[in-house]
Order: sequence, then C-alpha cells, then structure tokens
Amino acid sequence: MNKDKNLKIIIVCLALLIVILSTYFVSNYNQFQVYVFSGKEDSFSVSGNASFTKSIRLLNINGIKYNDTDIMIKKIKISMFAKIKNEDRMIYASEKDSDIAFSLVDYLNEYSYSISEQYGYNEYFNKNIIKKFNDIVYLKIEVTEEMGNSITKIIKLNSDKYSNNNWFYRKTNHI
Repeated sequence: MNKDKNLKIIIVCLALLIVILSTYFVSNYNQFQVYVFSGKEDSFSVSGNASFTKSIRLLNINGIKYNDTDIMIKKIKISMFAKIKNEDRMIYASEKDSDIAFSLVDYLNEYSYSISEQYGYNEYFNKNIIKKFNDIVYLKIEVTEEMGNSITKIIKLNSDKYSNNNWFYRKTNHI
C-alpha cells in the first residue's frame, strides 16, 4: 500500500512539473526575436541589428561603409523600407544637406542610427514587418555629388534570426 501511495505522489509531481514547464514555454514562446543583418551592393555595405520583444522594439544601424574611392557630396539620404504587398512602407529616413561639399567616407564613418519604440505604438514596426523582417526590409541610399550627379543604391538586408522558440537549444562555444 505504501509503494502505491509513493508511486501516485511521484506521478502527480511529474505531471505537475510537466504542466508548469509547458505553461512557461507556451507563455514565453517567441517573446523575443533578434535579427542580425548585413547587406552589400556595389560599393556600399551595411550592418546592424533589430530586437523585438513584447514591450520594446529596437533597431540599430551599426555602420554603413563606402568601399570605393572617396567622393565629395552635398547631400545624402538614407532610408529604410519594408516591401509589404508590393508597396514600400518607409520605416525611417535620415538626411544631410549642405551647401559645402563633405566627404562621403567621413560622413558614413560617423553614421549610426537607432530606433526605439514602445509596444503598441507601431509607428515604425508592425507585426507584419517583425514577422517577415528577413524578406522585406531594405536600405536605400541616395547621394548627390558635388557636381550634381545622383547615385541611388538599394541594399537588400540579409539577416539571421534568433528567437526563443525551441524546447532545447544546442550548446555553443562562447565568443
């Protein structure tokens, strides 16, 4: 009789543990998504990351490089777009316009951009953009040279997605 009682207690404890772990997994499934992205087009390259949680959404452009001979420019506009149902939705745009020419390489060496958005505002990111970030987001760089020539480059962002959507994760080496 004592063995049956102990076995029942162990089964109830195991069932309770499974229920608690399952509830934890379901309530935290995909609660954060991190994208590390980069892209290259002709002489421009870009790198950055985006983090999306339930309460905050962040995007950081860490660097844009011009991998060619430096040019003097009067205007530069850097925009990020998401292509949703064949329409371009602007996520952000930054611009510098000057009467005095400045170095493209120097400007890009100092360039970084960050977006921070609280949950629920959806000014920059909505569920469609977050879900399909890998496939729909790109950067557009428009430059006006000192002599008035225009250069426009579209850089497709290739990203790796990291999320908490597995029961178990394989062990990795530390950096």
